[in-house]
Amino acid sequence: MVVYLAASNRDPARWQDAADFQIGREISRHLAFGHGVHTCIGAPLARMEAKAAMQALVARFATIRRGSAPGERLPGELFFGFRDLPLIFE
Repeated sequence: MVVYLAASNRDPARWQDAADFQIGREISRHLAFGHGVHTCIGAPLARMEAKAAMQALVARFATIRRGSAPGERLPGELFFGFRDLPLIFE
């Protein structure tokens, strides 16, 4: 069995525009750190670090938006994300 990580939390039956990153999306039943006995032991620390980083960005910049150049996706189908994603911080 292979778990297709790129499909995690991108179920179009559950979310409209499931493949789009939406920072305000409901996060209940998120699969990024596993579930049950298989939950990642580092999940609380990773969440705390992500929250601190996002709070620092929002406090420093009034506007954060995508640049005009398209982002470059990671190769392959095992992971979902960007190699680079041009952003504009104002």
